[in-house]
Amino acid sequence: MEGTICINEKKADISIAFNRLFPHSLPRIYLKDRKIFGFIPHVEPSGLICFMNEQGLVLDTNHPHHIVEESLKRAIKTLKEGIQGVNKTDLFDEFEIYWNRKKDCQEILSIVSPSKQIKSFEVIQANDGNLTFLIEERNEEQLLKMMSLLGNSNINDKPNCYNGIFVPLKNSIIPPDFDEDWSFNQIKKIIINNISSQNKIILNQFLNKQRNQFDSTIFVMLSIPRFSEGNSLIVFEFKNLTWKDNTKEKTRIANKLKSTMQKITCTSKINCFTVKRLYLEHLLPRTGGNILLTSKKIGIIGTGALGSRIAMELVRSGITNLTLIDMDIIDFDNIHRHELGANSILFENKSRTYYYPKVTALKNEIQRKYPHCIVNTIAKDVRKINLSTLQELDLIVIALGAPTIERYLNGKFHEFDSFPPTVYTWIEPLGIGGHVLVTLNNNKDGCYECLYTYDTDTNAPLKNRASFAGSNQSFLKSLSGCGTSFTPYGSLDSLEIVVQCSKAVIAVLKGKETNNPLISYKGESEDFEIAGYKLSSRYTSFNQEQLNDMKYKYKALKCPVCNSR
Repeated sequence: MEGTICINEKKADISIAFNRLFPHSLPRIYLKDRKIFGFIPHVEPSGLICFMNEQGLVLDTNHPHHIVEESLKRAIKTLKEGIQGVNKTDLFDEFEIYWNRKKDCQEILSIVSPSKQIKSFEVIQANDGNLTFLIEERNEEQLLKMMSLLGNSNINDKPNCYNGIFVPLKNSIIPPDFDEDWSFNQIKKIIINNISSQNKIILNQFLNKQRNQFDSTIFVMLSIPRFSEGNSLIVFEFKNLTWKDNTKEKTRIANKLKSTMQKITCTSKINCFTVKRLYLEHLLPRTGGNILLTSKKIGIIGTGALGSRIAMELVRSGITNLTLIDMDIIDFDNIHRHELGANSILFENKSRTYYYPKVTALKNEIQRKYPHCIVNTIAKDVRKINLSTLQELDLIVIALGAPTIERYLNGKFHEFDSFPPTVYTWIEPLGIGGHVLVTLNNNKDGCYECLYTYDTDTNAPLKNRASFAGSNQSFLKSLSGCGTSFTPYGSLDSLEIVVQCSKAVIAVLKGKETNNPLISYKGESEDFEIAGYKLSSRYTSFNQEQLNDMKYKYKALKCPVCNSR
């Protein structure tokens, strides 16, 4: 479908195209002459007018002609706003989009975090030139991140290495038209006129240090402020730079950078790159992660079905520094409710096959998926390690499902004058529920021992007062002997507790939870009762809302641990 529109007494030919999904998708409206109204926002190199974002849009598919009419109105409105300069700031905000549309623009991968100050970075490029990666510096940590992100890429096979310089501009700039390229002199002018005084000094020092290498390649990343928020990132590759030092005049401090850059020439074609951002500050907010959590150090004691999944959820939430403690190996018996699968169990060494320790296997998986993470492992019984070393952590999660060990740790942790908040979590059999207990938070009372302390009867038998299962019952099952005993619960049963525990950890770290709650999740009891087991009065007497209201009422006045400090 073709026609003519008239805006500000200027006629323009347009075409309207429909794909096979119409009316379940919008028509595409094109200017036949893209440049008829000049370089304005929301007009693609093909002349396509971007008048609406279809994401989340509900179309009246029963009236296709209405869709066409409304689309045409919005396309004309978009053009008018561009001609009048109403949406001019969109050019600033969408600099990267326009840059990406340039014909010869390539993609570059980067874990270089933007900053307000000029800084150098390293460039790693595959021999064939098809893959280029930017890192902060050539150290083991950065190279491991790069290799984890790239997997089996050939970039590690004797790559080419170059220097790079990150240059943050002060003010927004308009991108060049799609078929226009900035010259070397234009780029120099943009930099000289649009960086801070301090950055001029830093850049001048950097260039003078590099003067003996100007027969090689250098990459420059520009960080361009967007009008709304954030920055656009673009990269140039300059080859065969030459330094013509034929002037010896003295220059004022303010002009030193200009004088230096006048001596630099580039005779080769300038390569342009768009930046695929792989640095943590960019990736986390896109998935709901909190950048404020990246500085926190978390310990996880017990990396089984609960602990392994909690570790992964905390990493997805923004935690980047973990210490994993567990003495067990990963085995095939538990893979259907564990975070790890069968491919994480075995490894070979000197022609022999071994089982991975749980902590090692989990570390490998975390760093394979999330290279920004630092993961320390301790493959020992937690009772045999120096517990004082855990004081450097910001929070500890205990997911052992072993009450005797957990009571021991609770007592030991409370002996320290200062100890990180500690969160215990465990799951009940056959889906009847699970629990999360926060302790040692802001020096408040309430601890794991409180659950085994009865204020009215100090001689009462040991039983967890939070339990949903009746007392004096055994839930252990064995499929092939006592060495394979386990408590029956499924992956879905543990999922709710993983979520509750992860939320509690984050609430404590962010200061939203300042006390020590007992969070109990009440599941379904049908399978439990069919199996012939009895429920506790706590399960039968209270609904979920009542349990939530009682989360601070578990504390025992006669607790020998938290009320005797």
